Amino acid sequence: MTHRLADLRLIPVLVTMLLVSGCSLLLPPPQIPTVPSPLAARPGERIRFAESTAAEPNRPYKIDIGTHCGVGGTPIDFDGAFWTPAEDLPEPVPGLRDPFDTGTLTLTAPANAVFVSSGGVRIELVRQAGPRAFVLCR
Repeated sequence: MTHRLADLRLIPVLVTMLLVSGCSLLLPPPQIPTVPSPLAARPGERIRFAESTAAEPNRPYKIDIGTHCGVGGTPIDFDGAFWTPAEDLPEPVPGLRDPFDTGTLTLTAPANAVFVSSGGVRIELVRQAGPRAFVLCR
């Protein structure tokens, strides 16, 4: 008798399981929205993530920046982010060595830094959020 009562109590559970599984078979699969990535590499580009560690504000750090493909065209990885010139610069920038120039980079504010080249050229930089796509410089 005990076995029959236990078997009868399972019937509602089994019916519910069958209904739920049967209904899900009739429904179309859920549509997952596709959101275009804000950062997608185009041909000739490479996605890079900043790898640098935190910088101390107002302390100059020695750094080599790429100049061959333009300042900012080559990644400037500093204080855990990438940096680009605050304003458009002529190419090539007068006074910068090619393909690299050694200078100092100083964090002046959370989103601002200043590069001073070996020849004394001063370039204001702004922080860029997240990973960035860069053209492969040749």
